[in-house]
Amino acid sequence: MTSSARTARARAAVAALALSGLLGGCAQNAIMELQIELPPAPAGSSETFAYIQVATPAGGFDFDVEWGDTGFSFPLTATRQWACVSVVSGDPTVDVNARIRYCSDPECLDVADGNAPESRVAIESPLYIGRRTFVTVGVPQVPECALAADCGGFGACESGRCVCASDADCTATNTECRAGGCAEIVPRCKVEGCITGATDNYCADDGSHFCERLGAEPLSFECELGE
Repeated sequence: MTSSARTARARAAVAALALSGLLGGCAQNAIMELQIELPPAPAGSSETFAYIQVATPAGGFDFDVEWGDTGFSFPLTATRQWACVSVVSGDPTVDVNARIRYCSDPECLDVADGNAPESRVAIESPLYIGRRTFVTVGVPQVPECALAADCGGFGACESGRCVCASDADCTATNTECRAGGCAEIVPRCKVEGCITGATDNYCADDGSHFCERLGAEPLSFECELGE
């Protein structure tokens, strides 16, 4: 995907998040632009917010625990929309998890949001020091259901929520069962960056990511921290 194609996208909102290991200079950090195509609001529902959180499993933030109150809220509309979260880190060794909860309260603090439907994304090794990478995911629908078919391959329907007990319940492309919910898995070779032109694979023949190559230059690298 070209940088001009990214620029042409209408983004509903942009937010920034610093993960652990952040260092002082721009060249000492890695930036990942997580671009999420949010689903439309459920028909006939009251106002619904997508509450997006990003964290690292290495920091103890897997999908089976609460992630605290650090996140970004985007109101859903009748049509699909884009949201972008800029992730900055000084640690290039970590994977990154993202969870999107769909709540009546902007920060999912209402009592009724305790069992809010949730989308999950697990991104493998998306960070490279001095580089800017891009990950794009699309959420087909809010994962609530009346029948198993409503889950669209993201698990079975249980008490109005799409859940899973094993990977066999997650039949959508590139999904695995993570702590009771189907997560979209983004392999490291699908993380965009460090090469011009469009491609389906961002790894070289030897298996290394293009951002690992000596002399690789980032595309339009901009330090979000102003360094």
